[in-house]
Amino acid sequence: MNRKLLGCGVVLAVSLSTASAGDLQRELAGRWRGSWVVLEVGVRSDCSGTYTDNRLNGRRVSGSRALSFEVGELAQIDKIDLHRARLDLMLTLAEPMRVSWQDGPFTLYRQAACRVELQADLPRSAVAGGDVAAVERALSQALERYDARNEAEGSRSWNARQVEPYPEGYDATLAEHARWKAEEANAAVHDRIGQAQAETVRVTERIESDDAYLSGFAQGVELARDLAWPACEGMVRGGVEGFLTRVPAGEKTDSQRRHDRGFEDGQRLVVSLELGKRLPGCLVSAP
Repeated sequence: MNRKLLGCGVVLAVSLSTASAGDLQRELAGRWRGSWVVLEVGVRSDCSGTYTDNRLNGRRVSGSRALSFEVGELAQIDKIDLHRARLDLMLTLAEPMRVSWQDGPFTLYRQAACRVELQADLPRSAVAGGDVAAVERALSQALERYDARNEAEGSRSWNARQVEPYPEGYDATLAEHARWKAEEANAAVHDRIGQAQAETVRVTERIESDDAYLSGFAQGVELARDLAWPACEGMVRGGVEGFLTRVPAGEKTDSQRRHDRGFEDGQRLVVSLELGKRLPGCLVSAP
């Protein structure tokens, strides 16, 4: 009997703890989600659009992402997720970061949104007891919470960071880059057109009159006629070789080898002719 009572007590305690945690999650979400915070700790993010991990214990933060942000960053809380002894806050920094990359001879820039998942350690007793005040005291070591952005911007802790502007004359750089990309693309198309034309000549010069070869040639032609042609990028990337169906290797008679040779040549002829017809439509006008 005592064991049954003890078991019921354990179940009841677990149920109450779960209920308290659920109530705490809802109350914290109601107070924190959508609000603005000024970070009293530095954080790191890769600014790739995903929430990157930063573990928070008191005022100590550990993170390993590429870009670091100093104390005083302004952010908005998108979502919270409560665990037994941890609260995960998904934040989007108010100001994006200017990031750069290299494309050929050009250095290009964009403004990237930076997001952080701040995994804040909490007293287990505060979560189990549904103690909102204790949770917020723990968070206050690292965050100042405000209901509105303009209120947060009035904080003395705000670092007032603004995204770095694009370099002077960047519009001209973008125009030059667009012309360069068009020229690069057209050069690749012209190269494939030349390959297709040369392949057409090679195949027509080596066509044989042998019956086994011609049988394979006809099969290759029929197969290539049913090809599904991709967009320009796929045709340029693949070239003639990218559209051929190879015959299995192995021990074969002389007749089978002639058949296989014809089968490949039939495909090559159709593919090279079709690419020669389609690829000019892939040329682009340089802006």
